Amino acid sequence: MGLGSFIGSIFGRQEQVKFNEPVVEELNKNLFMINTLAFEAEVGHSELPVVVDCFTKTCPPCKKMGPVFEKLACEYESKVKFIKIDLKGSPEIGKRFNILGVPTLLFFKDGDLENNVVGYTNEDKLREHLDNLLEQQSGNSPSEVENMTNNESTKEDMHVWTSKYADKAGYMLNPDEESLHLVLEGLARNRNKHGKNYCPCRIVTGDEQEDKKIICPCIYHKDEISNDGSCHCDLFFKKKD
Repeated sequence: MGLGSFIGSIFGRQEQVKFNEPVVEELNKNLFMINTLAFEAEVGHSELPVVVDCFTKTCPPCKKMGPVFEKLACEYESKVKFIKIDLKGSPEIGKRFNILGVPTLLFFKDGDLENNVVGYTNEDKLREHLDNLLEQQSGNSPSEVENMTNNESTKEDMHVWTSKYADKAGYMLNPDEESLHLVLEGLARNRNKHGKNYCPCRIVTGDEQEDKKIICPCIYHKDEISNDGSCHCDLFFKKKD
């Protein structure tokens, strides 16, 4: 074997080993670059919620996304883990999650995909998605929201915790007392029937992962309030100026 072939075989072997091993590279505080083989350990089994930035190096919006992602990684340290994956080097992730465009952000909680966002996301919008991820109840994980305890299953109890959440989030409850009481009764009824505070205006499917999305305050409520002035069930309203 010639010298050139020998050197090539050594470097080729090194590249192959690297390709066949999990790679986790710490880029900055709370920001990690991983490959496909590290995905399950770093995302699927993470104790924290995870946001994954799926990108390619030749994508201009991906480059624009980078500084925003890095900034919020520092801000959400110990709350949400931030991961980056280059889809050119880890195409299996793109196929697994049907990623058709970059950048794509994948949001995970308890190893389950909760949300995905395609395209450049500005700082405020990304922060909103992260807060939604933290506030969403998962049944066996702590939440920053003032959630229900097992014995709170009456309309009055529902009124107490929804009021607390509205104050914390900067919203107001439905000013129409009759409509408000109907929603609170529906929440209490779902709590007693299903064991969770499912939105009374949405259908409980029996699919645990899908039904997580409609536990009040549901994953959709912030966008609905921002766009329409109130959430779908008219429980939370945007405060009047």
